[in-house]
Amino acid sequence: METAYWVAWIVLYVFGIGLIALCVYPLRRRFYLTFFIGTMGVFWMLVPIPFNEVYLAPLFVTLIFQVFLDPDANYALSATAATVGSFTIIAATLVLYGFNFGYRHISEFVHRRLRTVRKYRTSDNSDADEHAIANVDGGTHKAPIRSDDANERHS
Repeated sequence: METAYWVAWIVLYVFGIGLIALCVYPLRRRFYLTFFIGTMGVFWMLVPIPFNEVYLAPLFVTLIFQVFLDPDANYALSATAATVGSFTIIAATLVLYGFNFGYRHISEFVHRRLRTVRKYRTSDNSDADEHAIANVDGGTHKAPIRSDDANERHS
């Protein structure tokens, strides 16, 4: 009996991971949905919960059996584990999404600010390049060179 028990768990893990992969693979471009479905699948299918105080069984099997098939069963442990685990996964997904959402908006804001700062810095440098320095009255003054003036000088 002990060998059959371990073989059943190995088969459950192999097929459980395969089923989760089949559910997650089409959604691979939607990271948060993939993360949510994958972690919920792993939690509900592959987390062992004590069953009949002797053996362990997957959470969904234990909860279904205790709630629907065994009216005298005490399903407080299974229901509590399912509730706490599911809410934890939902919270982790929302926190991950919130951090990424905030990071994207903050980084966009910073990049916009840096672009405007760079734009002003490059416009100052290009203004310095476009100005000719002329000595007038012993001081140096910048006189703008206009493209029309430059073209007229060369012709």
